[in-house]
Amino acid sequence: MSPATKRLVAVLVVGLGTLGAGGTASSVPRWSRPERSAAAFRADAAAVTASADAEWRLSPGGSRIGLIMSVAVCGHEAFLLDRQLGVVHRADLNAGTITGDATSRGIRQVAGLAADCSRRVLYIVDGRGVGVFNMDSGAKLARFAKPDNFVNSIGTPVLDESSHTLAVPGVWSSQSNWRSKPADRMFENDRIGYRLDLARGTTSPMVAAVERGCWSLGPNCLYATLDGVTGSRRARWLAAHVVGMSVGVYDANYRLLRAIDVRSPQFRENGERNERQSLTEMVAWNEDNSVIRQVYGFGDRIVTVHSFNRTRGWKPGGQTDFEVFMNVHSTDGDGVVSDVRLRDLPVGRDDRALYVVDYGNAGRRLLSADPVWLMRVAVPQ
Repeated sequence: MSPATKRLVAVLVVGLGTLGAGGTASSVPRWSRPERSAAAFRADAAAVTASADAEWRLSPGGSRIGLIMSVAVCGHEAFLLDRQLGVVHRADLNAGTITGDATSRGIRQVAGLAADCSRRVLYIVDGRGVGVFNMDSGAKLARFAKPDNFVNSIGTPVLDESSHTLAVPGVWSSQSNWRSKPADRMFENDRIGYRLDLARGTTSPMVAAVERGCWSLGPNCLYATLDGVTGSRRARWLAAHVVGMSVGVYDANYRLLRAIDVRSPQFRENGERNERQSLTEMVAWNEDNSVIRQVYGFGDRIVTVHSFNRTRGWKPGGQTDFEVFMNVHSTDGDGVVSDVRLRDLPVGRDDRALYVVDYGNAGRRLLSADPVWLMRVAVPQ
């Protein structure tokens, strides 16, 4: 966690810790989530696991690899961002082997990866901002600092090659906002994502926050997901808070067109807010409550990935596995299909499908020399 992120988390904990102690934000707000949307999905997948239209068994070749947070595929090559080792591994999909590292190791707080396959360039979002690397030599080509008081979220940044910009997911706010606003209005006037001009090195805020407040206290409150839309007449951007229930649909000028309630039969809610600030309490809340992991745009379709923790009774340092599902809506808000089960959290995408890493029966182990499977799952239309 970067120093800026630590300061934000500390402010969040201190500010929320004063709730119930008197003062301006004097009591824990008792607001309720609205009733689930009456809009039905055209089809319910009923938690049937999606089949892969392609999969590759990838052997580490005697080395150990950690959890893969993001993947970019260029032809027969795949680039795998390793959270534990802080490195991008290069994989030969034809040979089924991780052939080596595309960058040096030790990049701190890696969060996302995008690739410009034609220019042979990798963009890595990390704790300091964005690093630009030659994917063949591993040479660092450029470094861009992230904005002050911006908290990165794990997810794929959106590369626009035509405008030479990168959209980075996360929450952009200020310490004074965290301290002064009660939890039920935590995100008022805040933004999701920043747009990095790769030619000028300038940053600018993107879309307005979708939710007003955070339902479960803790670091998850600071995370959000973002993606672009290319196949809709008006919609251009999608965004959601991790601890949320809605996906915002925005136009090219970042104006909110609509907020879609994406809850479904497998989207868990126990009706209780988590008002404790410890990591173990936050993780325990995720056992009985779903969070939005990612939102993706595929033409005029919105894919929302939601999960709850399969692992129960988690302790610090332990392994966490998830039950993962995707819901599909149109950009107009119509429900297309609900609760298609995925083998794990998506780590990347192409024009038609999501990429998922399957760690096998042992689950999401932190470091291992065992093979993993990279799976390509087509999005239901």
